[in-house]
Amino acid sequence: MQTRSITVEREGPNRPAEGRLIPWPEVPAYPVLGDLGPMGIGGSGAGSGAAGLLALGAPFFTTAGRTALAWAFKAAGLVPGDRVLLPAYHCLAMVEPLEWLGLEAVYYRLHDDLSIDLEDLEAGSDPACKALVAVHYFGFPQDAVRLRAFCDSAGLALIEDCAHSFYGSCAGAPMGSFGDYAIGSLPKFFPLRGGGCLVSSRHEVPRQVLAGHGPVGNLQALVRELQMAHYYGRLRALRPATFGAAAAAKLLALAGLGGDPARLGCGAAGLETAAGWVARRSLATSAPEEIADRRRRHYATICRLLSGVPGITLLKPRLETGVVPYMVPLRIPALGRIFATLEDRAVPMQRFGQFLAPALAPGLCPVSDDLSHHGLQLPCHQSLWDDEIEWMVTQLADVCTKAGKQPGRMPAEH
Repeated sequence: MQTRSITVEREGPNRPAEGRLIPWPEVPAYPVLGDLGPMGIGGSGAGSGAAGLLALGAPFFTTAGRTALAWAFKAAGLVPGDRVLLPAYHCLAMVEPLEWLGLEAVYYRLHDDLSIDLEDLEAGSDPACKALVAVHYFGFPQDAVRLRAFCDSAGLALIEDCAHSFYGSCAGAPMGSFGDYAIGSLPKFFPLRGGGCLVSSRHEVPRQVLAGHGPVGNLQALVRELQMAHYYGRLRALRPATFGAAAAAKLLALAGLGGDPARLGCGAAGLETAAGWVARRSLATSAPEEIADRRRRHYATICRLLSGVPGITLLKPRLETGVVPYMVPLRIPALGRIFATLEDRAVPMQRFGQFLAPALAPGLCPVSDDLSHHGLQLPCHQSLWDDEIEWMVTQLADVCTKAGKQPGRMPAEH
């Protein structure tokens, strides 16, 4: 059940080869589903979900983070032909909403620490630019105060991309509170495979009533989440009930009483569909303080275990106050040689920004060019167990150490 990414070996930033599919690896996106289940298992009550982005106001729930970003552009009044300042270090899901709406991306540079190069922002902005998307990479905040001031002076709508920072604070205020709008991606912090949200503490969010999944669609979504939990060894006591629910959902779908909710969020069609009941229920029954504490502890453990391992650089070795991390970002110079080996060993990992927009000019942002080839992230998910973290780190350290001893060759398999 492995899913292998496609690595494009060429000079300059990685680009997806034309006509080739780029599968999204499930292990990195959902390292474990677990203690905080869709039915509130391990949760702390219905009122505990009003933290993080949800503390900024009533959320507008969407199918995914990318559809939430598209709705943010629409809410900000952008029209076809408008330009948007977008970071050069990005995933293609950040670019798709611009294509759907006929907007043009203007890419800006980042510093080595992934902070925004404000001088480059000022140079790249022009009257056609109507919005700035600022990403809090891996949960670490940008200088939101300065960005707010810049956008106010330039007449830009500030959209905080909080896909990596559903929780956390910046300058003593919640993540997302400085922007005109903020978007979140639910699978990155909850045991879900879909869902996004748009929030704002400054403006009203859209009030459109989006299409729902229906009873059968919601049942199918619940079955998929439980099946993924079982795949990762969680919620095993619910397996018999899951098998029964899966059979019932299939029979109902075959009878024409429901479709596959996984297809509702595909492409621009997902703009007209809301997040399902399972996603909303998961947020309402989550335990924000526990999630934040576990993620911070796991992040610190991984950094401690990887400190000093040859061939690995921790991009963010210290957790600042208020940071609730999404993943642990690393730089590995030998990544191109060892990535397939890590996949073969089933190491849960992600390569954010591995594929960059074809329109991005090579050399515009050396940081983005470098991390597209050498950047790797490990999960610090709240449901990871200590022995899983130890195994994951041991595998990565072993492969990197062997690669350093045998330059130009793949590490030997276990």
